[in-house]
Amino acid sequence: MANIELPAGFEALADIGPDWLIADEHGRHVKRVTSDLATVRAFYDKVVAELDRMIAYLQPKDAAALTAGERNLYTLALVCMEMSHPIDLGWDDTDIDDTFPWQRIEFQAVPEYLDGLDPE
Repeated sequence: MANIELPAGFEALADIGPDWLIADEHGRHVKRVTSDLATVRAFYDKVVAELDRMIAYLQPKDAAALTAGERNLYTLALVCMEMSHPIDLGWDDTDIDDTFPWQRIEFQAVPEYLDGLDPE
């Protein structure tokens, strides 16, 4: 498995591999529901242990000026949050079988005129 580029100090996460760098919400959702719980838990446990440091590192950064390594760190944080549902809620699987079929869920992009808008 190839290592991913990350900022100094986050080398322990570099071996996670590029298949976890999923930039869009739909892709993260598909990764969660198509992965087994043990795989999701292993990823989650590794990243959540560093999540507070990741947030502290990224918070003062300008999102538009992130380096490739910083963008990867940000993406891993997003993926960690998407993967947290079955772990935090104590599910037996990465999806709930008797709900709306995940294959029919459509994710909509934020319209450009709303992107970056302060909700207040």
